[in-house]
Amino acid sequence: MAREWQLRRTIRSSLPDWAALALAANGQKPAAHHRLLLDALTDVTAGRTDRLMVLMPPGSAKSTYASVLFPPWFLSRHPAAEIIAASHTADLSEHFGRRARDLVAQHGNRLGLRLAPDARAAGRWEVLTPSQTTGQRGRYLAAGVRGPIIGRRA
Repeated sequence: MAREWQLRRTIRSSLPDWAALALAANGQKPAAHHRLLLDALTDVTAGRTDRLMVLMPPGSAKSTYASVLFPPWFLSRHPAAEIIAASHTADLSEHFGRRARDLVAQHGNRLGLRLAPDARAAGRWEVLTPSQTTGQRGRYLAAGVRGPIIGRRA
């Protein structure tokens, strides 16, 4: 039990450790260029960077890290935050949303989150802290070009 608590503390405080845990099931681990991206995303989470543009070659796993692994971890740090994940098509954006949502479902206890029972669609889901029953929820919205983001904040 102490080992599980230490693991929870570690992955909640370290995006690279969270990424390593989440990828281990697929036999993957972050490479050096992934760790640079994870450091930049950590700076966004901490407020040290307010805008980040990721320019990496195709196939370098930027979507895996920025669009799939990052949102659940960010919400673990900011459980009332709202995320809009935009892509060139709604289908691709929902694909990433489904993968991120599934990570919350699989590792929610470790992240200190749980999916809201009434908002679990691939492209629109919400999280609560384990003890929370009401109040401000964390939200994730996936949208393609011309998607439904008017009036939403994130």
